[in-house]
Amino acid sequence: MTTGMGTSRGLWAIVAVGIAVLAPSVASAQRSYTLPAYQVQAVCMSGNPTACYEMGLRQYWGDEVPSDRYAAYRTWQQACAGNHEQACWEVAYGYQEGTYLPANPQLAFQMFMQACQRSHPASCNSVGYAYQNGLGTPVDLASAFRYYQTACSLRDSWGCRNEGVMVRDGVAGVSAGDYPAGIALLSQACALGLAQACTEAAQPPTMRPVPRGCDFPSGRADFGPVTIGTAVTLGYHTAWRGDANWAEAMGRWVGARTVVTQLADVDEVGCPVVRVAADGGQYFWRIRDMTF
Repeated sequence: MTTGMGTSRGLWAIVAVGIAVLAPSVASAQRSYTLPAYQVQAVCMSGNPTACYEMGLRQYWGDEVPSDRYAAYRTWQQACAGNHEQACWEVAYGYQEGTYLPANPQLAFQMFMQACQRSHPASCNSVGYAYQNGLGTPVDLASAFRYYQTACSLRDSWGCRNEGVMVRDGVAGVSAGDYPAGIALLSQACALGLAQACTEAAQPPTMRPVPRGCDFPSGRADFGPVTIGTAVTLGYHTAWRGDANWAEAMGRWVGARTVVTQLADVDEVGCPVVRVAADGGQYFWRIRDMTF
């Protein structure tokens, strides 16, 4: 579930003497719970939003209860109605993703914006992601950059990562490009626990820059230093003129280290694309969203 939008799916612990809000941002692989599921369920049913948030986590991941992700989102909706901010993030993401809740990117954007205005870090990053990719709002790269900066200032790892990429590579009309400053932001995201940013921060600069723009005509793609056999780390596609050329099934390979097997010309909006070994050459991957 973790994407460029950013989420911790962390733990808000429940203790026996009552409900105590502890640090979120505990990685999903490190989930642990103080009370058994049946007690958490009872506290949730009494109307406690923190218990409902934890119950949603259990339902989502199948911890002590059968995995039921549709039920998890219903439970998170209960928690959000009680103003639990991380639960509201989960619900907004559900509307944006459209898998376990009806797709409604406009509502998702409104929810992210409202939570960001209350200084919820992941929501500010999600506002930036929506602006960058035209999800529920028109594409606005300057606004995307501004909200990534806000998220990073609130110590959101994905916010620092996304700001760092835009600073490192430059964005026309937004950032002139500053490699050292971009790497510093990626290192900050790494220190906040984002493994992908650690990989990106460690990559040396290439002698010839990787083209980050699109609009190349067919047959005249510029692949920069990328050749067959180039080692790359796959990343989520970011939109170009509102088109991300992305299939949800590609997400399973994001972050994978692999090699280029074919320089495959350009996609519909002129972004240079390649095939790679990781997925057996099944999908076209934009080089602008890879790290090297």
